[in-house]
Amino acid sequence: MIFFVPKNKKQLLGLILLIGFYGSFFAYDYYQDSKLKNFENMNELKTFLKNDNTDQFTWTEEFTCDDFTRALIENAKNKGYRLKYESVEDPNSFWPSNDFYWDGDGLHAVCIAYLESTGKWYYIEPQQDFILGVKTS
Repeated sequence: MIFFVPKNKKQLLGLILLIGFYGSFFAYDYYQDSKLKNFENMNELKTFLKNDNTDQFTWTEEFTCDDFTRALIENAKNKGYRLKYESVEDPNSFWPSNDFYWDGDGLHAVCIAYLESTGKWYYIEPQQDFILGVKTS
């Protein structure tokens, strides 16, 4: 592990400013996230997904599962909801339907939503608005 040890007051001040600068980004992200709410129940989540248009985009080499996931998260934020980004190794092992595009290489991006009524996280496939099941780990 490499540590930076300031050798004089100028370096120390620079280190403090650097930490403060990057720390402000983390604090701002935390503050923004704290203003969002989880979904109360499955009905609320299904209604949000039904009204959202992310699933109407087309998968391309330039707009992949990662972009679908980020778009759905951003749309949820705009409506005051909290969704999280999750990568899964083999989505076909989680759910048999492959009505979404996954090239079979590497990780697949999906969203997870927390439901207050159940106290559990649920996987969401943003390409098709599928609620895929409960996150177990």
